[in-house]
Amino acid sequence: MTNWQQHGACIPDPDLMFPNSGDKLGIETAKQICAGCSVELICLDEAMRTEGPASKENRFGIRGGLTGSQRRYQYDKSKAVAR
Repeated sequence: MTNWQQHGACIPDPDLMFPNSGDKLGIETAKQICAGCSVELICLDEAMRTEGPASKENRFGIRGGLTGSQRRYQYDKSKAVAR
């Protein structure tokens, strides 16, 4: 665990950050945890860096306030802007 991760709002119950894909309440709960987290942007940056071009099916959990599908969309968007 890196130093910034020790400050995550999800530390008390990290399993909440991995709701099933159809669990809308679980997803919203995890996003609310991220919204109140002091390291949300660092977490998202780390997820984007480590996941790279992974498909949305290979991006797990809510990280930095986004689902795997949302992170894949952000990745694709950032690559389109870079062109």
